[in-house]
Amino acid sequence: MSLPRMRTMQGTIDMLREIDPDTKITYHRLREWILNGTVPHVLVGTKRLINVDKLIHMLESGHPMQPEQPDLDYPRNRIRRIG
Repeated sequence: MSLPRMRTMQGTIDMLREIDPDTKITYHRLREWILNGTVPHVLVGTKRLINVDKLIHMLESGHPMQPEQPDLDYPRNRIRRIG
């Protein structure tokens, strides 16, 4: 089992720019994809974490990802705050 590369929106943009310095994907476009469900994310507190490997696969294939189904055992689909 490999650990997915989860990044914030800005971290994702920075990683895409490392891979392709001339990328035309902007922070605002990524945010739009997240809000309309094209790119799945995990909400951790107020931050949205994106699986960069899945995003790269989506960009390579040219097809948007299907929104992931929420975990029915934990319907909020968030990491619980402790303390």
